[in-house]
Amino acid sequence: MPMTKSPARSARRRLSPEARQARLLQVAAGIVVREGLTSVSMQRVADEAGVSKGLVYNYFPSCQALLYQLLRSETTAIHEKQVAAARGVTDFVELLRVVTRVYLRHVAEHGHLLRPLMAEPSLMAELEREHRTARPRAVRLFSRLMHAQYRIPLSEAVAASDILMDLSGAAARRMQETGESPDYLEDLCVQLVLTGVGGLKRGLMRRVSAGKESTKVKSPATARKRTHAADHRGVARRSAAANGRATKPS
Repeated sequence: MPMTKSPARSARRRLSPEARQARLLQVAAGIVVREGLTSVSMQRVADEAGVSKGLVYNYFPSCQALLYQLLRSETTAIHEKQVAAARGVTDFVELLRVVTRVYLRHVAEHGHLLRPLMAEPSLMAELEREHRTARPRAVRLFSRLMHAQYRIPLSEAVAASDILMDLSGAAARRMQETGESPDYLEDLCVQLVLTGVGGLKRGLMRRVSAGKESTKVKSPATARKRTHAADHRGVARRSAAANGRATKPS
C-alpha cells in the first residue's frame, strides 16, 4: 500500500522561507513569554515547531541570533507603526505625541515578550549598534521642527533632541515597573519635553538680552585702553607746552 503524506508534513513543506522564519520566531516568542529567555534553545524551538534542529540552524546561526531577530522584529514593528502615524505631521508637539503614543502602546501590548528581551544586555548592545545610523535621522527631524517652531538655534535643538530621544524608553521602563497607563506617561513625556524647550527658549532670550546690554556698557578692557590713550595724549600735550616755554625768547 503506498504511503501517503501527512497533512501536517505537507503544510510544513509548503511554507515559504519567510513564513518558516516567522513561525520559528513565533515559537521562540511563546517560550520566552511562558518560561523566560533561559528556556529557549535551538532544540526546544525545533521540537515545538515540529521541525529538525538542523532546519532551525538554516535560519539562525545561534540561539543568540534567534533571540536578537525576535527583538529586532518587535522594534521594527514599532518603527513601522511610528512612520505610518507620523506621515504628514509637521507640528513638533503632534509628532512627539504620536511617536511616543505608538511606542508606549506597543510596549504595553507586547511587554511580556519585550521585557525579558530588553533586559538582556547583549541583545540591547547589538540593537543599539544597529540603530546608530537610524537615530540621527530621527534627531534631525525633531531638531528641525524645534528650530522652525521655537527658534531654538539648530545646534542646541540637535543636542536637546538627541537627549530627549531616550525619554520614551525611560517611560516604557516605568510603565512596566509600575503599571502606569500609556496615556498618562505619554502626557508626562510631552510636558517634560515642552518644559525643556521652554527653558531653552528663555535661556536664548536672556543671552540675546545680555548681548544687547553688553554693547551699551564699556568693557573694563576697552575702558583701560581708552584711559591709557588719553594719558598718552595728555603727556604729549604737556611735553609740547613745556618745549614751547623753553624756546620762547625772554
